Amino acid sequence: MFAFADRLRLRLARGKPAAGALLALSLLATTAVTAVGAQPLPLTFVSAPWAYSKQSPVEQQSPGYLQWQGTGDPSYYTPGSWVSNPTSCVWDVDDDQVRYASGVTLDPGATAGDQICLNADMAGLNWSGHLAGIWLISNSPNLVVTISFLPGSSFTVRPTGNSGSGAYDYKACSPTPAYAQGDPALQPVANSNGGVAVATQVKLTIKNIGARRAKIDAQWKVGHYYTASSYC
Repeated sequence: MFAFADRLRLRLARGKPAAGALLALSLLATTAVTAVGAQPLPLTFVSAPWAYSKQSPVEQQSPGYLQWQGTGDPSYYTPGSWVSNPTSCVWDVDDDQVRYASGVTLDPGATAGDQICLNADMAGLNWSGHLAGIWLISNSPNLVVTISFLPGSSFTVRPTGNSGSGAYDYKACSPTPAYAQGDPALQPVANSNGGVAVATQVKLTIKNIGARRAKIDAQWKVGHYYTASSYC
């Protein structure tokens, strides 16, 4: 297994933002535990609870909420008009979901995947929006790593060789789909107090087109831009 833990320590030493450092520290602990095991694990992703953020109300659709938060002016306190998130999906502009896999493998010809749901709306137009991104490290340059938005487009992540570790980085991100207010694609979200969105599945697919088993450490996300430097 290549020194993923050592590389994360180096990133921390260079003074990454606090949110990114939290991600790195947690993945570092997981990697250290995995390295003790005798057998590699199949490629599966699990949720990273330390990076999970789901906020209500959904501020980009809740008029007066930010003004009330910023000023305390009671005239802006109108919770009856604020949109809540009854789903498990990323929606508020500050929401974040990260999933990771550590010390896992993918056999030749095999494909593995994962997905995170998103309530896509106008967040990417009038607000900072969300991104989908991945940072995957492998001993193989023969992985096809793709993130797809359904509905929407997709992008493929290309490997970059790392001369220090001898491994390959697959690292890229993209803004998630965004829709103008009033777009007919936006549909009511049940039990949200009037919120609208496009129910979107963000899918990660990893295929090993090489002739050898690939070792993999990875984390990927859908959510806010605060930790973009870890993926983009």
